[in-house]
Parts: sequence; C-alpha cells; structure tokens
Amino acid sequence: MALGMILSAPSNAERTTAPAVTLRLYAGVAPGSEHWQQVERTTGNPATGARMVRNVVSPTIEVYLPDQSKAVGLGVLIAPGGGFRFLSYDTEGVWVARWLAEHGIVGIVLKYRTVETSADDAVAFRRPPAARAPTRLAGPLPGAQIGIADGIRAMQLVRAHAAEWGFSPERVGILGFSAGAQVTVGVVRALATSGSPPLFAAPIYGGDFGAAAQALPKKVPPMFLAVSADDGLAGPVANQLYRQLLAAGDQPEFHVFYRGGHGWGMEHHNDTADHWIDEFYWWLSAHGWLRSAPKG
Repeated sequence: MALGMILSAPSNAERTTAPAVTLRLYAGVAPGSEHWQQVERTTGNPATGARMVRNVVSPTIEVYLPDQSKAVGLGVLIAPGGGFRFLSYDTEGVWVARWLAEHGIVGIVLKYRTVETSADDAVAFRRPPAARAPTRLAGPLPGAQIGIADGIRAMQLVRAHAAEWGFSPERVGILGFSAGAQVTVGVVRALATSGSPPLFAAPIYGGDFGAAAQALPKKVPPMFLAVSADDGLAGPVANQLYRQLLAAGDQPEFHVFYRGGHGWGMEHHNDTADHWIDEFYWWLSAHGWLRSAPKG
C-alpha cells in the first residue's frame, strides 16, 4: 500500500473479522488470583457496538492474522486501557488488531486481568472524583503489577507461537493505551533488563506512571509515543517518559496532537489524533519493519 494514502479509516473487514486463535495465558488459575470471585462481564456501547470488558480473571490473547499475500512477518501485542478497572476491548484492542492485520501485521489483543468492580454497570463505570485529577497518575495504578505480569507472560507465549503465526520471535513489538501503556512500559522494563526486549514499544497516551526516579534499562527498544495536548490525565506522564528516554540517549518518536482528549483509540472525532495509527504505521515503515521477512 502506498504510504502517501490516508490509512486510518477502518474498513468493514477490519471491524468484523474474527480472531484466528484465542489462547489462555496460563494452563490453570492465573498466579495471584487464586481466590478471586468476580465474574467477567462485557458491556456494549449501543451507539458504536464497542465492547468494554471488566472483572477479568482468566487472561487471554486473541490473534488476528493478515492475508498471506499481505503479510510482512511482524507481530504486535496490544494492551487496551481502562485504568485496570476495565478494558476498552474494541476501540483500543480488537479494532487496532484488525487494522494491523488488514495492513499485513499480526495483531494480538491482550485481555489482562483487572481489579474487581461492581456487578452494576452504572456503578462500575462511574469514575471516582479523585481519578479525574492528573495527580491521580502520580503513582502506579491499582492492579498495574498483575497487568504487567500478564503482559510479560503474553509476550513469552507470542514468541513461542510466532513461527506458526508467520513471524520470527524477535519480530514482535508491544503497543498499549493509557493503563495498557503502563503495561507496555512495564513489559519493556522487565524484558530489557533480562536481555530480551520487544522489537519496539508504543505507549499511547500513557507511560511509566510514578517511575520518574527509576533508571531505564540500558538498552530499551525504539519507542513511539503519542498524546493529545489537551490530555490533562496522561499528558504529564507521556512527557515524563519522553524526557527520560532523551536523557538516556534514546531517540523516541513523540507525537503531540493538538486536540483529542484522552482515550481516543480507534474512534474518530474529526481531530488530528484520529490519525495516530497512520503515524505509527509510517514509523514502522521508516524502521524497515514492514519489509517481508525472508522466506526460509
């Protein structure tokens, strides 16, 4: 596909294709949640059909494969956001994966565990006043560590199955939104420290919450960051991460869209942030990662 085209408008195929594979992250009960009693619940937006998932106890990955004629031999693990209270499963997960698959990239949606919320939807989705303030992101969000643990496990599982899904284990990156961006950076920290970082990382309107004093690993992968200038919730966090990366001698790509607020994902509101995924795609191309892997 010509890079000069506007790519971000999702096609019907990108929104309706079913996952080729769904895998549980753990053979039994996920470690650390042996006594959890909540029941997973999915709520759909009546206007858009977008699903929100919460009370996740059994984490999974859903794999969306490209047509072989388009495949470039690249995988992306996607962590939706939702404050670790719920997952914006379609707008920051499935719709992203389908878009990537339509453009030759294997999209893999991570459904990580979330903290327990009320069985009453009205109560569950009511954000507490304290959570609306930018200072709410001064430290790690409740549930972050277990979400990061699921992200690390998911990356291990993806690499183990990479060959059957059409890419090599070293050609997989990670992309996450808001709380999923915290998962993304947490996975990068853990795997870079152990010497097996993802190929790249893309924390979108989020980052390394509360970790300003922590030194980054010596070798972090290339990073793509994006946020809206009017995002008072995650803007300070994204800027903090950008400054950390620069200070460490890295060369991150950082997009600050003039308007879009927080949580745009794949929704379109006639803002410049609507086209974040185009910029991400062109960034992948600039690094040479969209070239088809040599056939063995």
